Amino acid sequence: MKIVNVLKVMISCPADVVEEAEAVEQVLDELNRSSADLLKIRFDSFRWDKDASPGLGDDPQEVINSQVADRFDILVGIFWTRIGSPTSRAKSGSVEEIESAITRLRNEPNSLQLLIYFKTENPSLERLDPTQLAAVFEFQKILGREGILYKKFSVVEDFKSSLRVNLIQAAQELVSKQTNKPSQQRVESSAVSTQTNDDDEELGLLDYQDIYEGKLAIATNAMNGIASALQASAASTTRRTSELNDLRERGELSRSELRRFLHRQAEDWDDLSGKLFRLSAEFNEANTEAFNALSRSVPLMSTRSPEEQKQRINLAETLEYLADTIATTGKSNAEFRSVIASAPRMTAEHNRAKKQLLNVVEQSANHFFGAAALARDISTVLRKI
Repeated sequence: MKIVNVLKVMISCPADVVEEAEAVEQVLDELNRSSADLLKIRFDSFRWDKDASPGLGDDPQEVINSQVADRFDILVGIFWTRIGSPTSRAKSGSVEEIESAITRLRNEPNSLQLLIYFKTENPSLERLDPTQLAAVFEFQKILGREGILYKKFSVVEDFKSSLRVNLIQAAQELVSKQTNKPSQQRVESSAVSTQTNDDDEELGLLDYQDIYEGKLAIATNAMNGIASALQASAASTTRRTSELNDLRERGELSRSELRRFLHRQAEDWDDLSGKLFRLSAEFNEANTEAFNALSRSVPLMSTRSPEEQKQRINLAETLEYLADTIATTGKSNAEFRSVIASAPRMTAEHNRAKKQLLNVVEQSANHFFGAAALARDISTVLRKI
């Protein structure tokens, strides 16, 4: 028999992120299987569309509020293209739940943890409601003014990796700051069923570490390839600009010569866009798989021996160095983008190549910044176990 701290997780989201809401429950189930013994934590979830009971109120949201009230410890909010249906008290039920949680957090700072996420993947035009999307952007601004930190993600696997780590962080904070009441604890048999259909359930700590190291090596090679491609492009641009300036100084820069220069630069930019697109996709895929494996390994790490604690600290330090390296590469991408953006509009061919390159470099930079943030999150968790 064991005593675990039970944390209630409220999943708050509109209907366009059902896949992500299901992903939250998958991560919670996974953590319950892997971390209940180690961290002495079990998560119980609540979703209005699955767990709310029929009832009477001024509107459906009031019924949900009466059933949930303040009886949750973590609120996971997810938004994409929709803010949701309005209530008589807020722009939507999800917004009302989050605003109520913020008020509670102001009054009782250690009472709960807020984990808010916004999906950035481009939606299909068929499902896009401009009014709803504008309301989502406005809500982001409101959260920023309230001092609420939220995170962004593009695909569900990135979301799960980030959520997995953030939930452990939130649980650590709550358990360390709250005085546990009997209603917050549960006595469970050590023979609690762990049956699952998850293909990864048979993998262990060493398996996840091997996957992490292998995929990280692929991601690192792709990142280095991007850095080399940007350096080569900058050197080529500098050389050709110097040649152009020489022609200008000698009074030999004709319009046709300028067009030839712009044509060659557009071809170079097209080649660079293709290379960056391929390497960025390679980095993102490998990095997602690497941190997915690493985040799955965290709850499996024992806390018993000083040697294992030292290994966790070493891994945390390695991740912090990795985060700095990745962020530096992201910054280089952003700086390169600024240089390209400053190029004047000269020809249609040149402008098209410029626009395409700007989009690819921006996407690449965002991949790097997201990866660096996740590496720091995992490092923080490792230091607190």
